[in-house]
Amino acid sequence: MASPVRPTISMDSQRLPPTLNADLLRVLFLRVASPSDLVRASAACIDFCRLIADPSFLRRYRSLHLPLLFGSISTRGLDPVTAPHPNTAVARDFAPTVDFSFRHLPCYASIFDIRDGCILFGLIDFEKKRSLRDLAVCNPLSRAYHLVPPIPDDLLASFHFQEHNIIDFETFLAPSCDVEETSFRVIGCVLGKTRMVVFIFSSGSDRWSVGTSTSWDALSLDEPQNPDVLHSLHHAYGCFYWKVNQRDKSIKLDMNTMKLSTHDIPPYRDKDVKENIVIVEAGDGKLAMFSQNKGARLNCYTFSQDGRKKGGEGHIRERSSGQKTVQNGRKLSRF
Repeated sequence: MASPVRPTISMDSQRLPPTLNADLLRVLFLRVASPSDLVRASAACIDFCRLIADPSFLRRYRSLHLPLLFGSISTRGLDPVTAPHPNTAVARDFAPTVDFSFRHLPCYASIFDIRDGCILFGLIDFEKKRSLRDLAVCNPLSRAYHLVPPIPDDLLASFHFQEHNIIDFETFLAPSCDVEETSFRVIGCVLGKTRMVVFIFSSGSDRWSVGTSTSWDALSLDEPQNPDVLHSLHHAYGCFYWKVNQRDKSIKLDMNTMKLSTHDIPPYRDKDVKENIVIVEAGDGKLAMFSQNKGARLNCYTFSQDGRKKGGEGHIRERSSGQKTVQNGRKLSRF
């Protein structure tokens, strides 16, 4: 009787499966059809989170899958969406994966601005009291940060700026043209006794440059005597708007033309709440300004971007059901 033939085992079948390196993981994650499952995968470990949060990966993934809204970033951290939003459960799982302790920053820092998923910090050195602080731009998903140096002294000197004659310094992030853009720009506005100068830092060149400059006379404004000159920075239609303190005017910075100009805004009835405003896009190229008085009534005004054409005044009141109603003349809308 012939002996049974033993099966032969090739060396290839004895090899262990290849290590799941970054390239293989990217291929696997790109095949995850549900963005909610991808979020849960990013919560598994830091390496997965960094890979999935990488802008180049997100660009490829979003070309194949529609993105989900998880919430918004504020000074409190991540504010996840809540019920009845369909992404509530996913947002709840995603929130713990975002680090808002920022213990990895080189020193104590305060939040200056939040935009396009990035956070601009001012680094605080208690031994050096300077008007122009070192800055850092941080991505809370990847936990990576980019240090932004102060504006160079020679660039400030070209406008005769020194530490003693700088009235105020305001800095914020420029809006990104692409949500997955890896580079960023920081705007630094230096307010002096005679003029206002806008400097721009680009992460691509890692340098500051001059954006625009104008005198207070050209803006038809008095020379500032204290730091309380501009308040309530808002962004709409690619432009930034500041409310001028104690004036029914705003300063507009057009990011396309890099020009500074002043425009009239609707006047207040209650002079005690002049700075308590919000300027937003109202559609059809118009702006809307919300203000709130001491009686908690929210007023709404519409006006054109140049401040010349003003619309009606609306009053927002809240019903007992929690539904808000905007009344403007004979028009009534709810939201």
